[in-house]
Amino acid sequence: MLSLLLYISIAVLILISIFLLSKATISIEYYHNQDKHEASIKVVMWKGLIKFSKEVQLPDDMDKPPSYDNESEHEKSPEESVSMDDVQAAFQNFKDMLSQIRSYHFAVKKVTSKIKITDLQIKMHYGTGEASSTAFATGTLWSVTGGLIGIISHYFLLMMQPKIDIIPYFSVRKPLETKIECIANLRIAKTMLAGLKMARSLRKATMQMHK
Repeated sequence: MLSLLLYISIAVLILISIFLLSKATISIEYYHNQDKHEASIKVVMWKGLIKFSKEVQLPDDMDKPPSYDNESEHEKSPEESVSMDDVQAAFQNFKDMLSQIRSYHFAVKKVTSKIKITDLQIKMHYGTGEASSTAFATGTLWSVTGGLIGIISHYFLLMMQPKIDIIPYFSVRKPLETKIECIANLRIAKTMLAGLKMARSLRKATMQMHK
């Protein structure tokens, strides 16, 4: 009986060790347009023997832009009929995220520095129906996207050149449409260890803030 329990314990320890030393591939897809706001995540281990996927419907904070109110089109100029609220909201979200990351810079980087990003694609489509405002919006989107890529390359191990495609519509009104695809690889044990260190660092920081 003791021998059987010993063998079972050894087998369990071996399985746990194999799991912790394994590599996981994480695929993340994010999509947002006027009607949809969703994300999906897929985790694959042991060359597909273990799979996990989850789709999430995200709350839409931007709803319909003012350009699609019930007011008639002839009552508004092209600049007014399609506002840039969605672009401004995206830029504000980016600034908020940057502020939060900076607050826990060292703790966050302990985890993210263990993660390798092997594929990153960002596609955006936008148009106001007027050339000058569309050009301004496109420049803003490139600026926001460039800053985001800079943050990612600083905190993660970026193993490739990101593919960015921002398509302006100069003569057609088109709400902002965004699609992001990302594939990352990580070692379970290293990431878990880094996560524990991050949790300890965050707890210390929280305790110091409340003193």
